[in-house]
Amino acid sequence: MGIYKKETGFSREYQSEWDLNFAIREIIQNHVYALQVFQVEGNHSWYNGIATFSDRGNGIAKKFFLNGNSGQRQIENSPGQFGEGMKLAFLIFAREGKLCKVDTVGYSMEAIFEYNQQMETEELFFNFSDNDRTNGTTFEIECSQAEYLEAIEFFGFLSGNKERFLTSNFWKINDNQQELFVNGVKLNNSNIRMLFSYNIIGKDINNRDRNAVDNYKINREIWKQIIPTTTNKEYIRAILENYENGNYVEYYYTYPNRIENIDLWKEIAQSIWGKKVVYSSGSNKTDTQAEYRRFKVIPKPSSDTVELLEIVGIVSASTVITKIDKTHNNIQLKDLTQLEKDNIKEARKLIQKHYTDVGNLRYIQDLTDKNDCKLNGLYSPEEDLIYLERDILSDYDQLFQTLLHETIHKVSGAKDCTEEFQNEATKAALKFALGCTREKRK
Repeated sequence: MGIYKKETGFSREYQSEWDLNFAIREIIQNHVYALQVFQVEGNHSWYNGIATFSDRGNGIAKKFFLNGNSGQRQIENSPGQFGEGMKLAFLIFAREGKLCKVDTVGYSMEAIFEYNQQMETEELFFNFSDNDRTNGTTFEIECSQAEYLEAIEFFGFLSGNKERFLTSNFWKINDNQQELFVNGVKLNNSNIRMLFSYNIIGKDINNRDRNAVDNYKINREIWKQIIPTTTNKEYIRAILENYENGNYVEYYYTYPNRIENIDLWKEIAQSIWGKKVVYSSGSNKTDTQAEYRRFKVIPKPSSDTVELLEIVGIVSASTVITKIDKTHNNIQLKDLTQLEKDNIKEARKLIQKHYTDVGNLRYIQDLTDKNDCKLNGLYSPEEDLIYLERDILSDYDQLFQTLLHETIHKVSGAKDCTEEFQNEATKAALKFALGCTREKRK
């Protein structure tokens, strides 16, 4: 059997910032690649200072020990892509003076540092020896049990949560801690804020060392791989409830037009806030008017989340402060009951006597604005016309209050809950009080 060496061009100082933990994970990553991508059988164990990772695949071609060659680069769900990780892992084990050996189909290999006379420095060499193995690959590496167990947890496919990785690409640990996996490998990064933990499939999300991640690419993949098709109600609820917080990666950008289950999202939005909900317009006056119309006003979203709210039917408070929907059927005065006519005549007469002329009236069955908000009355300044809901016409007290309220709108030219409206309402009340007092004196 032949024994031969290959120069690597790596000095002892190359990638000095990498430690043994990085190296162990790189070896495991190649093991997981065989199990997960090629779906072959395998096992791993630790005994007496040696961790062993074996699979029954087709082996590792020698060409992949050349720098830049990667068998994983073109495979979408593979964690490898740079063609350096396994080679650098051997470098680190050799630098630490620890065993790192691979036995695969047709050859075995270990890495050692030797002095290169021509280059006048130590260089990493790969020592190859032929063997009779016909299938599978086994890695043997020297490490502590604690290092072995810690490294295993970086790989969803090998960890105690393997079933979770096979059935879902997101989950929740708790409210304060989440984890990010890319192609099944956990990233050593604690700076990214997420509502959920994720296993994202993609090649350009993290750097070679898996200690830096492009947050905007994570956001892109979440809105590409998960949000459009999910039917998980807990997940959808969390995305909607936390819309204000742009610090979470889920909100860096939003793409609501991609959502396929929009009816489910609307259903969950209504379960959170109710059917009559709007987001703040940014104007206290406008928001107060919306609340007066019995809308729930929620905080104003950011520019990145406003479309998310609107696609589930939540619009700005300013849009509900509008004139009525003109498509409703008008009720002619002649078609009203005698009681309704008498109530209108008496209320009009009393308001005109003590305050001012109410002007033209129109009667509507099921009076609503264009957002289907039910109204008892509404003054339209464009038409100088007061609209009244027919259902209140038979109740004199309710009719009188509504007609007076809308007449105050007409006189003041102001909207509900404004200082101008309240001032005019006070004037009207004073006029009624004075008028009634004079009548009693007579």
